[in-house]
Amino acid sequence: MKTIQHISILLFLSALTLVCNTNAYSQMNPLINLPEYASFDDIPYPFELHKVQLSNEVNLAYVDEGTGKETIIFIHGLGSYLPAWKKNIEVLRNDYRCIAIDLPGYG
Repeated sequence: MKTIQHISILLFLSALTLVCNTNAYSQMNPLINLPEYASFDDIPYPFELHKVQLSNEVNLAYVDEGTGKETIIFIHGLGSYLPAWKKNIEVLRNDYRCIAIDLPGYG
């Protein structure tokens, strides 16, 4: 009988710990204070953003920074977007023309 009581108490304490930790995590969620944007047009970009219409349905956003004899084109991978190149462009635009595009559907 004491074994059943010990198991019951252990299960209760485990459930209580789980509930307390879940509530504490939800209060510490770093994503809770992120700004909400209605569209990609509302997202602040680190450089002047240009757009070109490729077809009736596809627009392409890009930045064009710096001057130089050589041009570097930045194309992000999946799960990223144009501002991922911010630090690269800040340094390289002093010596190169830097063009970074947002793939269609990302910006």
